Amino acid sequence: MVARQAIFDSQRNLYGYELLFRSDAASNEFDGTEAAAATMQVLSNTLLSAGAEALLGGKKAFVNFDHRLLAENMYLTLPREALVIEILE
Repeated sequence: MVARQAIFDSQRNLYGYELLFRSDAASNEFDGTEAAAATMQVLSNTLLSAGAEALLGGKKAFVNFDHRLLAENMYLTLPREALVIEILE
């Protein structure tokens, strides 16, 4: 499952969505799934299942990336114009 949280600009216009991993439809919080696995699930569900356009409506997607995904250059395969990488601690 993918949850999305709206991100607004300074004029309160919708700018994009932070995409968040959820283990099931009833869950409203992160369940502690390993960070890279959660990110891969979010990307898979967004790009392959739900479809980025249906989920994002042309807005930007903000997605969490940990050190491992950055080191593996996972971001190079993703659409730059639609994705903002949030770097985890």
